[in-house]
Amino acid sequence: MGNMEWIECVRWCHSNQSPESINSLVNEFLSLWESSKYPSPILTRTLQHDGLRVSGYIVLYPGALASMGNLRFDSMDDVGKAAEAFSLAHIANSLCQLAYEHGAELVQAISPLAPSRTSDLSRVSFTSLDPVRENALGGAHLRPVSKLVQMECLNIAAVEPLSLEFAVYRDFGEARMVDYEELAADQWRRLIEETYEKTLDVPELNGLRSIENTLEGYAASSVGSKQAWWAIECNGEFVGCLLLSPMPFYRVELTYVGIVPAWRGNGLAKWIMNFVREWAIEHELDLVTLAVDTRNIPAIRLYQSFGLTPQRFVQAWIGTPA
Repeated sequence: MGNMEWIECVRWCHSNQSPESINSLVNEFLSLWESSKYPSPILTRTLQHDGLRVSGYIVLYPGALASMGNLRFDSMDDVGKAAEAFSLAHIANSLCQLAYEHGAELVQAISPLAPSRTSDLSRVSFTSLDPVRENALGGAHLRPVSKLVQMECLNIAAVEPLSLEFAVYRDFGEARMVDYEELAADQWRRLIEETYEKTLDVPELNGLRSIENTLEGYAASSVGSKQAWWAIECNGEFVGCLLLSPMPFYRVELTYVGIVPAWRGNGLAKWIMNFVREWAIEHELDLVTLAVDTRNIPAIRLYQSFGLTPQRFVQAWIGTPA
């Protein structure tokens, strides 16, 4: 499919948004197109018949990952909600199957949520803001797995380092960050796998993609050739890892922070966040962003103590080849 065809589809699917927002999205996809190993990383589907149009698209990312884009239904006649739901589910399912045919191991999607509160996420309830999209994703055999909160800190330099005075820790005075390039590939893979054990962050994803594909996806999210990735070594033992993704406009995303089970809950996470602050300041990155599972209350409280505030809530959906 030529560039103009998918661009028209993406623009039509997002026609309720501002021209600036649509242009930014199209430019992002054009950059992906230029660097992608896929001949056509943006896949589209459209149905048109007797005044009815239904369109959608899905994006193929590195690491055998596909992400469902917008789905739009438009009819010149009042054809009813049942026809709308059926048509959107049909398009979504067709896009998923197309992604699997192109080698995707995992399809992901999100739908927006409204929380009942943001101050204490341990007792929050949610309301769907787009039940039509949720019905379409369910009809495409995607399943809801977790609710995510997207958080950010606008001025990381203004945040005070977290106190480690009361950390219950064996001895993290010897803790250090080790560049990922210093580890053998099998060491890095084992460390990542160990940090996934008993995780509170979307545990449903464990085992759905290979570690190699997961890391390829992480790597593609960064700007620049050198990845801001480290293993965390304490007293000669690798106990965790940190993956940061520098982004345009002075931003950095905390892509992944993982600690092996035996070293959780004793102050190491605070030490890691202090490192994130220092690294961001050194590289003149002001805005820190991340997404975390709302079930991961310890992590959310840590991030809030570090000045990150909730900005957006979404329901995460996933699907895998049959």
